[in-house]
Amino acid sequence: MRVATVSLIDRGLLKVSASTIAAVASPLNVFVDDVLTLANVPFAGVSNYEKVIAGSPTISIQSAATPGANLLTLKPNLAPATDTSIVVSGPAGALQGLVLTDNNLPSAAGRARVRFVNASPDLASVDVYVIFVKPYERLQRVMRPGFAAASSPRYQRAPLRVRR
Repeated sequence: MRVATVSLIDRGLLKVSASTIAAVASPLNVFVDDVLTLANVPFAGVSNYEKVIAGSPTISIQSAATPGANLLTLKPNLAPATDTSIVVSGPAGALQGLVLTDNNLPSAAGRARVRFVNASPDLASVDVYVIFVKPYERLQRVMRPGFAAASSPRYQRAPLRVRR
């Protein structure tokens, strides 16, 4: 679980992080307009947020083992004063990127915000269970249902199960 702090940033900036479930042998590096911004993001890992300039930058993903060779290139429109996550998934040679705007505002007392995203390259849909309750059924690949509000005491350290 990522716990984020909320900070005000300049209107021309935003914060970006990356996570990878890509089947690539080495960690990934993320370049924003040819500047190394996130380094050595491991498989199933999540980076910290880094500030970048808002707009439509070129985001390039490279293997740390083969610098200079882009595995994936994205050109998203990144809004200012936001937090953005880039999810990289898929097999080597066919990576896919998903750009998500994060909601890191404080949640109501005793509640937590959780987002479930099916970024699997080979599962068309999944069911999501939290403590044997199915909040999402047949979550389609790359479907973004938004954030679900959950009661913290009930879901604290809750097992998460995903079924095909």
